[in-house]
Amino acid sequence: MGSSASRVWVGFSDDPVADSPPGSIVVTLMSEEVAGSGAHRTTELCLDTMLDRLSPPPGRLLDVGCGSGILSIVAAKLGVPEVTAIDIDPGSVRVAREAVMLSGVGSEVSALDVAVCDLDETFPWVVANITASVLIDLAGAVAARVAPDGHLLLCGITELREDSVRSAYATVAETPGHPLSFELVERKTQGPWVSLLLRRIP
Repeated sequence: MGSSASRVWVGFSDDPVADSPPGSIVVTLMSEEVAGSGAHRTTELCLDTMLDRLSPPPGRLLDVGCGSGILSIVAAKLGVPEVTAIDIDPGSVRVAREAVMLSGVGSEVSALDVAVCDLDETFPWVVANITASVLIDLAGAVAARVAPDGHLLLCGITELREDSVRSAYATVAETPGHPLSFELVERKTQGPWVSLLLRRIP
């Protein structure tokens, strides 16, 4: 199955991709019934931006709310040597770990059952494909994980919630008196869905 991000093909352990085009990126999941199997428009928007922008690949990337792990797997296959995939749902983490191994990127991707607010390191790239309400609620924690001059890709946003999300990330505080500022690099749309690529201003 090819996504709208035409280089990415998603297959399943019982129905693997047999004839993907040369140069394509193949992701293998355990079952087509898992959440986040790559067909949703928000995932496609994320993939489109990652395919365009992860060149040259950063040294590290954080995938917040990784679901089935597709974005993390694609990041690794694009050359990111260290990918951290996190989710607070243990079931999603289990599925992501299976997909990581099936897709052959077990040495590059670590899938962890941990909340973003429990991390204390920063990353040159952070990707969060979750609902707008969660993006807003976690704005401070997610923004604090972006390294200076790093990029933050937000997806899962409808046009109706875009202004609220952009406002939440315009300036957030890691600690009182130390604001984290972001500027918009790129906005993409597909139907009612929006993705926002932001850069943390050093």
